[in-house]
Amino acid sequence: MIGQIFSYTLASSIVLAVLYLGYKWCMARRCPLWYDRLALLGIYVISLLFFPLTGQLKYLGVAKETGVIDVNFDFAAAVTPANGETSVSYIIMSIALLIWIIGMAVVAAGWIGAYFRLHSLIKRGEKMERGEWTLVVTNDNTLAPFSWKHYIILSRDDYESGDESLGALLSHESRHLASCHWIDLMFAQAVCMVQWFNPASWLMREELRAVHEYEADEAVMREGFDGRRYQMMLIKRAVGKRFPSVANSFNHSKLKNRITMMCKKKPSSRSLWRGLALVPALGAALLVADIPAVATTLRDASDAGVPVAAAVSESKVSENGATSQEEKIHTAVETLPEYPGGMTAMMDFMCKNLKYPEEAQKEKIEGRVVVKFVVEADGRIGDVTVAKGVHPSLDKEAVRVVKNMPKWSPGKVGGKPVACYFNLPVSFKLD
Repeated sequence: MIGQIFSYTLASSIVLAVLYLGYKWCMARRCPLWYDRLALLGIYVISLLFFPLTGQLKYLGVAKETGVIDVNFDFAAAVTPANGETSVSYIIMSIALLIWIIGMAVVAAGWIGAYFRLHSLIKRGEKMERGEWTLVVTNDNTLAPFSWKHYIILSRDDYESGDESLGALLSHESRHLASCHWIDLMFAQAVCMVQWFNPASWLMREELRAVHEYEADEAVMREGFDGRRYQMMLIKRAVGKRFPSVANSFNHSKLKNRITMMCKKKPSSRSLWRGLALVPALGAALLVADIPAVATTLRDASDAGVPVAAAVSESKVSENGATSQEEKIHTAVETLPEYPGGMTAMMDFMCKNLKYPEEAQKEKIEGRVVVKFVVEADGRIGDVTVAKGVHPSLDKEAVRVVKNMPKWSPGKVGGKPVACYFNLPVSFKLD
């Protein structure tokens, strides 16, 4: 299961990266701010939900493998037995999986630490209720103003300044709260935690933060504050230390861009068509994911770190609702089921009976189909399904041949034959 999540994360990171490039190329700061924010959030949603919604998760790998035989149409075969030996690709992907998990833990630890510091700061500060939000005044005068959830946090010096800047500060931060920008940042931070290896996830978060600041600056200007004075105030407060990325800080970086955006003519509604650029970007992402080397990596990642359980079984339920030991279908057995004549005989059977579908040949489709089936206690083959598909024609051909297999020698537990699952990956390769 963890390997499948890893594979899914890699695939979604590809979509996120390509869509972000499309956004930066055609949309960033060329459309209304609300549209930019919507586009960025849409990129997150599309990248995370595309594979589940289009039913393509099975192409990322969903199978646990007990005994594995790869049958190729060039008649070369590679065997990975179920006795603990592993391939080089499995070892590499398992190491990558471990590094991914460690990276997530490190990012999560930093995120949790920031939230503890934030709560501690709010708890220590002087609180003043201001309707829909709460003002928190802290004695740390080196801290730049920021907002989070329904709190606006100011230093004592900023609060007691008593000039026009205080009103501008509160107007700026209250816009962050009213627009629920903190929810966007939490979501973006969660994606950064899972895709910490993906530069696009960090760039997306910073882009989203920048759009938040542009929106808040725009709200201040609409309320009638003098633009030049407001810009000077931004410059003066740019030296304060900023709270970590979990909150919207007033002295957000890229100050030059913020001032430029205030002076820039507002985009017209005709600029909304630029959002269509994400459509070909999504197509490009799918093409990248479909590159043979990339697709193979995703499938190898799905198998990483997925050990075979030692004594797990599923039970068939009889018509009266009862279960019995004899009816259990095991996922691991003491003695593996075996094709009559052994693996060499199975190789001969597969090579003689498999036919490369013409449709797949014309489209030059290759890949590994994993067929999952049950070897019954009497050796019959039953419940044949595709655990990991490549293409409908290849999937159908692999299932057809498995269904036509003769009886096997069944798997055994305690010396007794039992029904058990078996996964047979078949690699279709063109010469």
